[in-house]
Amino acid sequence: SKLLLAVEECCLKAVNDGSSKETIGRLMEHFYEINEGIGVHKSPELYGAFTTDPYSHTPAGKGAQQPGMTGQVKEDILSRIGELGIIVSKGILQFKPCLLRAEEFVEMPFNFQYIEFQPLIFNENQFESNLVSVMAYYAYVILGLDADTFSLEGGTDFYRRAQNIVTQAQGSNSAGWSQSADSNRSRFELIDNLLSNTYREYRIAMYNYHRKGLDILPDNNSTGKQVIAGTMNLFQTMINRRPNAFLISTFFDAKSEEIKNIFSDGPKVDIVKLKETLNKIAPLYATTWNDIKY
Repeated sequence: SKLLLAVEECCLKAVNDGSSKETIGRLMEHFYEINEGIGVHKSPELYGAFTTDPYSHTPAGKGAQQPGMTGQVKEDILSRIGELGIIVSKGILQFKPCLLRAEEFVEMPFNFQYIEFQPLIFNENQFESNLVSVMAYYAYVILGLDADTFSLEGGTDFYRRAQNIVTQAQGSNSAGWSQSADSNRSRFELIDNLLSNTYREYRIAMYNYHRKGLDILPDNNSTGKQVIAGTMNLFQTMINRRPNAFLISTFFDAKSEEIKNIFSDGPKVDIVKLKETLNKIAPLYATTWNDIKY
C-alpha cells in the first residue's frame, strides 16, 4: 500500500509537470497493476477483515492497544482520494480525476446548479436542489442496503425515505426521477424495485449472503460457503419471474470478484453446479466464473 501511494504521487507529479503521454501512461499502468493486489480488492475472508474498516491487531483480553485504522487501510483510503482527483490547494477544493478509469464515471446525464459557498441544506418535505436530493437519495439507499445485511428487510425505513425524495423530485423535470425515464436504471426504478414484493428475493439474498454467509465464514467456512451458494438460487427465482432485473446487475457488479475469491479457496462445495447457476443468472461475468479455481 505504501508503494501504491508512492507510485500515485509520481503519477500525479508527472501529470502536473506536463510529462510525456508515454511516461504518464507507463506510470499509470504500474499504478493499476499494484492496485489490483491491494486489500480493498480482496474479500474479507482472504484479507482477514473488512478491507476499509478500522480494526486492531490487539491480542484478545489485552484491551485496545492499537486503536483506529491500520496503516494499510489509511493508505488505501488516501490512494482512493488521489484516484478521485480530490485536491486542496491554497484553501480551494479542486477535482482532477486523471487516474480515474472511464468506466467508473456515471453514464446517465446528471445536471445541477451550484453557486460557490452556497450551503447544501436538505429539506425532507420539499425538493430544493437536484444536487442535494441526489446526495440524500443515495445516502438513504446505501444505509438501506447496509441495514438489509444485518436484519431481514432491515432497510425498509431508509428505502421509504429515499422513495419520498423521488416523489418530491418528480415535479422538478430533472433527469432520473420519473417513472418514464429513458433508462430503466433510473433512481425511480432502483427504489421502486427495492420496495417491490416482485423482487423480495433480492433482499432475502442480501441478508443470507452477508449475515448467514460472510459473517460465519471465519468460524465455519464450509457452512458459510454452502449458504452463499444457496443464495444464488434466490436470484434464479427472481430472474425466472423478471428476466434482466436491474437489481441483479447491481449485485454482481459489486460482488462478482468477491464470489470468485470465496469459492477459490478452502473447503469445497459443488463448484460445477455453482458455476452453472452463476452463468445462468449473471452470464456477463462468465470470464470471472471460469476463473473460480477448485
